[in-house]
Amino acid sequence: MSFTRPEPPYYAVIVSSKLDAAHLDGYAPMDRRMAELGRATWAASRRRTRTAAS
Repeated sequence: MSFTRPEPPYYAVIVSSKLDAAHLDGYAPMDRRMAELGRATWAASRRRTRTAAS
């Protein structure tokens, strides 16, 4: 698999949290949702890159 770097601008999402056993409710669903968003964003950038290269 090759990688083509998309054109700028680049964005970073930094999530910081302090977890303890008493506050884990909702963590797993949010983790799944964040992974879905990451995959969707990656797929959208791949489509833009392929379209621009055509």
